[in-house]
Amino acid sequence: MTDLPPIPLLQRTRLAHATLQAIADDCGADILHIKGPAVDAALLPAKDEAPADATAEEAAIPRLSQDADVLVRPAHLKRFLAALTRYGWIGKTRLYSGGVVEHSVDWWHPELGGVDLHVRFPGIRLAPERAFADLWRDRTSTEIAHRACHVPTVDAQRLVLLMHAARNGGPASPDVGPCWTNATPAEQERVSELAAALGAQVALAGATG
Repeated sequence: MTDLPPIPLLQRTRLAHATLQAIADDCGADILHIKGPAVDAALLPAKDEAPADATAEEAAIPRLSQDADVLVRPAHLKRFLAALTRYGWIGKTRLYSGGVVEHSVDWWHPELGGVDLHVRFPGIRLAPERAFADLWRDRTSTEIAHRACHVPTVDAQRLVLLMHAARNGGPASPDVGPCWTNATPAEQERVSELAAALGAQVALAGATG
């Protein structure tokens, strides 16, 4: 039998997100998809050659991610990890190490690659359960690989990407332009208010200078 070629990274990550949502739906776990293909097209850089009448999705340059990133409701973590095991995922790291609470755990699937499973996001100082509840309350949905996946609001997506930027280049990060510099004053104000509600002002300042 001829071996099939590997799934391209962009498609593999999208399939991983869709599969993770299907598993979460099956086991009754609440998850939010963050970064990668879950990011709203309005927050992505546009192609130089995009037609003037192209939609935001058509004009956007897709984000390439090595793995799928999801945020899970902390109270649902055990059931979600148990479900991942049933469907062939393998734990690569432990969430708790030496008594220190880490923010995420890495799992792996032979065909779908890795997932970075967060119970909190670095930069948010509000208690993880409360932070997730706030983000979940205002969630929206986007289709990834033909599966409806829960995602934070666009304002929350801006904040997540900016908190990630604070740890990866600060104001020089490529995410700062589309997520903050190019945002309207009203959008910046909403992101600032959300950062205050989640205790993420320091991380936001680290990204925006």
